Amino acid sequence: MTMFSDAVFDTALVDGVALLPKTPGVYGMWNRITRMWNIGQSENMRQRCSLHRSNMRAGNADNPRVGRDVKSYGAHAFFYCVLEHVSILVGGNLTCKLKQRELWWVLQLQAHDERYGYNLDAGGYRTLGARFRDRERKLMRRNSSKYCLLPWVHMYDPINTVMLASWIPGS
Repeated sequence: MTMFSDAVFDTALVDGVALLPKTPGVYGMWNRITRMWNIGQSENMRQRCSLHRSNMRAGNADNPRVGRDVKSYGAHAFFYCVLEHVSILVGGNLTCKLKQRELWWVLQLQAHDERYGYNLDAGGYRTLGARFRDRERKLMRRNSSKYCLLPWVHMYDPINTVMLASWIPGS
């Protein structure tokens, strides 16, 4: 005896933004297709995620790697959820607490690693991949005739993890 018919599984996907509270906390944007995370923090999670969704639908994603996946899979591929509600006691610093919790979640879900996530920074710190790309962009601007990407390479392709691990920032 079944309680539901198979039609239950044919319902439309929901992005979850309407379910988010208007309170401070850490949220996640999860790509249903690539299984990659983008973690963020805000004093109003619903408003921030609604802004993300609007920008993605307009083709103006804040993160170039997210934008690339939006072009490939569409904005509907992303699901938004609360990872943690953050409240602060009287006299505490909400911004500092939000950054701390965002960094913790980024590390737990490995969203700073380009194989698993989109984060270019977390808790106010740039990721190693983001710093590497910043350096490459700067070199390309400065030495545009000498230094350029190979024709088949896209600036936001995942960076080889072995090569990235051997890179010394500042070199």
